[in-house]
Amino acid sequence: MRNCSLRQGDLEMALPDCPFENIVVHDVWPVTRALAPKVRVVVDALVEHFSAPSRDNA
Repeated sequence: MRNCSLRQGDLEMALPDCPFENIVVHDVWPVTRALAPKVRVVVDALVEHFSAPSRDNA
């Protein structure tokens, strides 16, 4: 995500000692004709974030 809410202080890390590298993330929503805009924003952000090349490999 481009605008990091953790860095801005809007969010706090829930499990700071829990490593989160190489995890599997699933997003699930009900089947509808039109996806709610707020759900679409979250899905797009997850895809962008987790599709990006690893910073370790850059």
